[in-house]
Amino acid sequence: MTGYRLTALACVCALALLAVPAPALAQTDTAQNATAPNEPSTEVADQLGDLVIHSYSYSDGTMTIEATWRGPTPETITLTEMIELDSEGTTSISFQTQRLLPNERTKLTIDAETRTGGTAAVLVTTPQGTEMNEALVLQAGKPSEPDTLIPQRNAILGAGIAAAGAAALTFVFVLRRKHEEEQEVDRLA
Repeated sequence: MTGYRLTALACVCALALLAVPAPALAQTDTAQNATAPNEPSTEVADQLGDLVIHSYSYSDGTMTIEATWRGPTPETITLTEMIELDSEGTTSISFQTQRLLPNERTKLTIDAETRTGGTAAVLVTTPQGTEMNEALVLQAGKPSEPDTLIPQRNAILGAGIAAAGAAALTFVFVLRRKHEEEQEVDRLA
């Protein structure tokens, strides 16, 4: 009877894990808010140390980024186009460095190709970010969904069912093993 209770408990625990919602992944291309000329913008789409990205968007092969350097002295940032590798050979990528002045909102543009998923991406690095072993990847565009995409809820459900099944089989195996050992002890006595 105890084996059935343990199996039921394992199934309830597995089903409880399914009820926990997965965090929603959202990409936002923010719109520019109007601010006074000398007043720093509070709009933040992303941040890398003292580099604040206010907004970024992609249109007609160009990634446009609005950023402010919040550090005390001017800083150089590097923008690198993220590409997809396909077959062998060489390819060209866009790469540039820009010097940003403290507390001055700057509009940056870099050429970027649309990748297979329908988006373009740019890697943003600063010396400060390099010291922290961090960088930003800004991805924008209109993503296209492949036909083979599995809906997130179904994937979570499938993983949960597999985990519950594995847990139930483990408990059944352990209980049968314990029962066999008890039977063997009874035979010896």
